[in-house]
Amino acid sequence: MKAYMNKNLLESLSQPIICIEDGILWMNSSAEVFTGYNNKEINCKNSWNNILQLTPGEELITTSQGTAKLKAGIIQKDNSIKKIEFTLQNLNNLETWTLYSSIENTFLENNLKDKDKILSVIYDSTSDLMFLVSADDDGGFTYLSVNNTFINVTGLSKDKCIGKQTGEIFGQDISSSFNQAFQEVVTRKEKVKIEFNYAFENKSFFFDASLRPILDLKNQCVYILVVARDLTERKKREDELLKTKILAEESNRLKTTLLSNLSHEFRTPLNGILGFADLLKEELTLPEHREMANNIVRSGKRLFSTLNSILELSRLEAERKETYNTTIRLYDVVSDIVKKYQQEAANKGLFFSVKIKSPSLKLHLDESILIQIMHNLLDNAIKFTKTGGVKILVEEIFEEYKTYALIKIIDTGIGISEENLESIFKEFKQESEGISRSHEGTGLGLTLAKKMTELMGGEILVESQKHKGSIFSLKFPAMGNRVERIKLDSVHKIPIKQAKKSGKMPLVLLVEDNELNNKLTMVYLKDTCIVDSVQNASDALRMINEKTYNAILMDVNLGEGMNGVDIVQSARTMDKYCDTPIIAITGYALNNDKDKLLKCGFSHYLAKPYGKGQLLELINEALLLETV
Repeated sequence: MKAYMNKNLLESLSQPIICIEDGILWMNSSAEVFTGYNNKEINCKNSWNNILQLTPGEELITTSQGTAKLKAGIIQKDNSIKKIEFTLQNLNNLETWTLYSSIENTFLENNLKDKDKILSVIYDSTSDLMFLVSADDDGGFTYLSVNNTFINVTGLSKDKCIGKQTGEIFGQDISSSFNQAFQEVVTRKEKVKIEFNYAFENKSFFFDASLRPILDLKNQCVYILVVARDLTERKKREDELLKTKILAEESNRLKTTLLSNLSHEFRTPLNGILGFADLLKEELTLPEHREMANNIVRSGKRLFSTLNSILELSRLEAERKETYNTTIRLYDVVSDIVKKYQQEAANKGLFFSVKIKSPSLKLHLDESILIQIMHNLLDNAIKFTKTGGVKILVEEIFEEYKTYALIKIIDTGIGISEENLESIFKEFKQESEGISRSHEGTGLGLTLAKKMTELMGGEILVESQKHKGSIFSLKFPAMGNRVERIKLDSVHKIPIKQAKKSGKMPLVLLVEDNELNNKLTMVYLKDTCIVDSVQNASDALRMINEKTYNAILMDVNLGEGMNGVDIVQSARTMDKYCDTPIIAITGYALNNDKDKLLKCGFSHYLAKPYGKGQLLELINEALLLETV
């Protein structure tokens, strides 16, 4: 090979080169990266032993033609050690060795002996395919040389390659892309990279090739040095990973769809069960009959709570749950929660107290998730407390120059034994289990509380003693006091038409395909609104066109054909319905369904199962009516 080709050859190699003669004389830039030293630093070393650590018990194994194999560790500049296997070449039977293993760049200085022989050894010993091509005057490209790796991988002899064109060696498909790349190298006089496939003996190979120009003294590209790396196994792994990723994404999509459908299919009949049971309680006069209705309601609510917990846990594990953070005043959130639990505690003869030491404390997190966490903890506190009561303590604490909100839920209940404290947050885990368990429930409340707390960057802790009660503590980063509270729902609400306070009841369209829920909602609204009821999309569109409604209650899933979203988007194109309250009443209550539906044109959202009070309150809010 010509002298001016030497630099390009070594610049193209994918191996670190270390040349030794009574010490390290030189190493290429890849070896510099590999060791952490540069050539100036390494030349100051007295011996190559300063950076080479022999593997204990490993001897230098000399083979024919002056080559040897050596396993050793490279002592890097930061004193860490990288293990590597070297091939050594002894030149002219002198104590001069060339070490090489794998990386790229730079060239031998003029003071190195037997430069051409060293280059020849490297050329034929590298694990990359290397071949030299001449840029012919007629625009063709002729193969001048190929290395041993090229021969071994392609199965071609040197005679079948040298003096040939790319098409004669690899076929016309590869020839076209190579010749285009060769021409680009000649024109730009810069390195070009291409990828190509090559089939040999029923095997397919994938290569990443780097094409470098070799310039003569007139700065003309006369040769092109090609270094091709076999990436077949890596490509195979990448393809497998891609297939796995696609399968995982499809599995996640199916899980999400299944969870959403399960939510809808469970919530819709539960709405009918709980709704009609509540109505029966109001109508029945005999105490034993009222008690039966009460039992139906309690059982339905227990089933609903179990369903919610299982679906929520599945959602957290099936996909990343999104959070919608807003700035909230903790005082407001806790005050709203207290209203729900004061009566529940009183019904069990328990006290329920709240102490908020820092009323102005603000957090930036998802308010709905915080409420769900506290509900889970308070449900447990009241359920497992027979005497005494429950206390909520909110205070501001300072740790490592940061401010945190600490919410403690303290009960005087049955407590948790020390050996069970570590496992209390595990799925389906309760201290009393099996057929002898003393409390009903799935054991998912604490699991969900922990997962949701950590999702929002918080921490949950527990202290407890058997028969003395428990303290569950939530810790979240707190904010300063300058940001005002933001209501997320207001961002998506469509301005609604204000109903005039007249003697007439508002005209409402109910679109609900489930007959049981249809009848239930009609009963809920009979004293408040004039209701037209339909059970399919075509009837809904007909009624929307024929009349002008003050509000529309729209189920989302209407079976075959158009769904509730389609109808809403159609109605919003009409002038008379551009600002009418259209309320989504649906069993879809997962995966941020509320936010999605509000963005699709609904003005309000109500998840099944819902009670009469919830529905009337929402309609009153939508129409700005006084509570009936």
